[in-house]
Amino acid sequence: MSIGGRRKHHTSWPDGSEMVEEYEVSSNRLVVRKVRSKSSLGKLSDWQILVGEPEKKEFNPNRDLIASSSKNPEFVLQDTPTHFQW
Repeated sequence: MSIGGRRKHHTSWPDGSEMVEEYEVSSNRLVVRKVRSKSSLGKLSDWQILVGEPEKKEFNPNRDLIASSSKNPEFVLQDTPTHFQW
């Protein structure tokens, strides 16, 4: 399925675990790969980001006590078929 210039692949396995991969349509470059699995009681875990940038969470002063600085650098894995990149 293609959404907003990205092609999305959703894979499910018999044990209930899932993987979602997103590729740029123009360059066929992997942008995001995330996985989640089911516990022995059947609850789905949170998404674990393997490739790409995690989704930004807004700071909520009523719930959060501390937040990382927006001035700190963020390192993101962005591999291509021929190169390993950070």
